[in-house]
Amino acid sequence: MLEERKIVSKKDVDEAAERILILNADYYWELTNRQMAYRKKVLFALSNAVSGLFSKNTAEKYGLGASSSTQKALETFLNDGIIEHITGKYEFSDPFYKIFVQRHL
Repeated sequence: MLEERKIVSKKDVDEAAERILILNADYYWELTNRQMAYRKKVLFALSNAVSGLFSKNTAEKYGLGASSSTQKALETFLNDGIIEHITGKYEFSDPFYKIFVQRHL
C-alpha cells in the first residue's frame, strides 16, 4: 500500500494520472464533442505542437486552414477557459485534458 511506503514511485504517479483521466473522461468527451470539426483539429495540433501553431508545416501536418481560422478557434478556447496564453504560448488550462486530446482525437 502507498500509505505504508515513504517514497512515491513513477508507477504511483502514472496510476494516479490514469485515474484522473478515467474520472474526468465523461467531462472531457462532452467538452470535446461540443467543438466543431475544425476546432478539434486545432485542439489536436495544440496538444502536439508546443510552438509554431501558425507555421505552414504545422498547418499541413494537422490539416489546418487559414491562420485566421486557427486564431478564431484559439480565441474561442481562451474565452471558454480551455487554454491559456502564457508567455507567448498557448497551453491547456487542464494538462490532463491535453493528454486526453492526444489520445482520443
